[in-house]
Amino acid sequence: MWTISNSYFVNLILPYHTLIWVLNMKCIDQVFLRHGLSKMGII
Repeated sequence: MWTISNSYFVNLILPYHTLIWVLNMKCIDQVFLRHGLSKMGII
């Protein structure tokens, strides 16, 4: 019973966790890119 509910919970949470992680990575990439470009004097 625990295994079934646990796998269901994982299947329910994992897509949201992955989406949040991907969005965070994109935000971090954009901030890092912008900071790097402004440091080099491009922007």
